[in-house]
Amino acid sequence: MIDILLAVYNSEKYLAQQLDSIFSQTYTNWRIIIVDDCSSDKTCDIIEKYKQKYPEKIVLYKNDGSQIVLLEAGNVYVDSWNETKPISFFEEIGKELGITKERVRQI
Repeated sequence: MIDILLAVYNSEKYLAQQLDSIFSQTYTNWRIIIVDDCSSDKTCDIIEKYKQKYPEKIVLYKNDGSQIVLLEAGNVYVDSWNETKPISFFEEIGKELGITKERVRQI
C-alpha cells in the first residue's frame, strides 16, 4: 500500500483537481492522509465530499491550532519546537547534487 501525504491550507482552488488526478490512477492500492492546517476556505468541505464518496481512501486530520512539524529523513531540528530551524542534508550538499527547492512546482 502507498500512503500519499497531503498537507493543505486554503487549497480550495486546486484541491478537487489534485484529488481527481490521484483517483484517476490505474494503481489503486493507496490511501491519502490529509492534514488541514486550519483552512478558512472550503478546503475541508471538498475533502469531506471525497471522504463520503471514498471513505476507505481518505484519512483527514484537522489541525486544532497547534503546531504540526514534518521531520523528513536527513533533517535535524535545533533550538526549541517554537523556533524550528530545519537543517537539511540536501541543503548542505544540494549544490553538488543539483537539488534545489525551486524544482518543486505547486499547482
